[in-house]
Amino acid sequence: MKDGGEERFEFDWEKDDEDGYSCGNGWARAGAKGVLRGEIRDASGDWVKFRARRVKARGCGGR
Repeated sequence: MKDGGEERFEFDWEKDDEDGYSCGNGWARAGAKGVLRGEIRDASGDWVKFRARRVKARGCGGR
């Protein structure tokens, strides 16, 4: 989605593990040098800010 000329991403997340099921949503905007900044709504409904940047892979099995 474009928002005022900036690219904006919206997403949903979910997890289901031994602690139970939870889900939420969030948004991010691409900024300078490929950094994404945004907020994630956690399972309790609070908004948590985050920043993500591209890094080189660090071998097998890394995220």
